[in-house]
Amino acid sequence: MAFVALRPAQLPQGVEPLDSLGVLLGAGPFFVFAALGVLVAARRPQNPIGWMFTAIGFLALFSGFAAEYALYGLYTNP
Repeated sequence: MAFVALRPAQLPQGVEPLDSLGVLLGAGPFFVFAALGVLVAARRPQNPIGWMFTAIGFLALFSGFAAEYALYGLYTNP
């Protein structure tokens, strides 16, 4: 969300960033998914379900982070 707040209001034509509300609503379930995985993995480290939940949650969140970081690196602070 920090990169969404830092990006410029006007991006070059053809660049379609994710909207702020869509990022927040889209990332929310994956935060919960990753947090549930962390809780399960912390209580039962040998249980692969907890580790899978954690990995899936963080990998899904990483794609949104990578997209916003790319926009930040290309247009906000090149």
